[in-house]
Amino acid sequence: MELNKLVEERLPRIKAFCKNTRGALINIGAVASFKVTQSRPLSSWNFPADLFPYLDTSIEAAELHWKQRDEINDDLLPSVYPWFGIAEHSAIVAGEIHFAEETSFQIPYITSWDKLDTIVLSENNKWFKMLMDGFRYLKEKTEGRFLVRQRGAYSPMDMANALRGNDFFSDLYDCPENVHALLALCEKAVCWSFENQRKIIGELDGGWLTGYSVWMPGKTAGHFSEDASVMCSSQMYCEFGRPYTENFCAAHDNVLIHLHGVGKHVFPDIISIPQCTCVELTNDPNCPRGMELFREFERDLSNKIVLLHLTRKEFEDNREFLKSKKIVIDYAAESVEDAKAMIKAVRSL
Repeated sequence: MELNKLVEERLPRIKAFCKNTRGALINIGAVASFKVTQSRPLSSWNFPADLFPYLDTSIEAAELHWKQRDEINDDLLPSVYPWFGIAEHSAIVAGEIHFAEETSFQIPYITSWDKLDTIVLSENNKWFKMLMDGFRYLKEKTEGRFLVRQRGAYSPMDMANALRGNDFFSDLYDCPENVHALLALCEKAVCWSFENQRKIIGELDGGWLTGYSVWMPGKTAGHFSEDASVMCSSQMYCEFGRPYTENFCAAHDNVLIHLHGVGKHVFPDIISIPQCTCVELTNDPNCPRGMELFREFERDLSNKIVLLHLTRKEFEDNREFLKSKKIVIDYAAESVEDAKAMIKAVRSL
């Protein structure tokens, strides 16, 4: 794998896609037949002390994966990023993290509202320092081999929910003024997180590589999760969530937003934000799959890039629908041959 060669070949395709009103990119995210490194549970590491040894295992896994991809000519750019579960999105502001085997969780910090006044955004926060040191380490250690992409962030509402815990949802009724104060702080914190990520990563030919490996031009942020919105009515989201997400998005050219089907009742409220350029529709248990959601919200998504996780059957069953759309397909292949066949199929749209 030659990084510069792949960037020279693939980035022009990606840039042309971004300029067009329709088209398709195909990213082969995983290949079942590939050899993989055995990863240790997150809970087995002593963070932040074990940061660099942990990231070394991430680099090793990425190198092994890309060594097996020589015949896969998709649109994916080789990249790495520091990943510690999900709690780093909020613990960079305050509080502690519980590391489980496969992810991490924020231990609620604002157990009483007087603790809100104790929060100061600080580069000395150990979790903020761990995340940013992770970016620097990966950039230095993989220079010339991998790009470093954005980690992403919580939306202000997601961050507020993590810092306050699930009392946050009753607080919407019981103490809305406190909630708004917290959300304003979280909006500032999300901007601060992305600003610091971008300082270290650096631009890639006038754009940025997001956490979901989607490149977009201009000042770009992604992915940006709106998970807490699933627990709110449209009215409540528009009062407490959208204003702060809208403010964040207004400071950017393009934002990739991550959405869950269980929250589809607020999709129009989120998707209609102008700088929400790219929408990832997830596949969750007991919910409509991303492809079904795309069909349901076709009109709302008509001028967006839609990131879908499709099976081959879903792609073939919806080929005619997808022909006129602007999509990025993330495909988990069974083998190199399966990956090549899917790439050929997508490029024949």
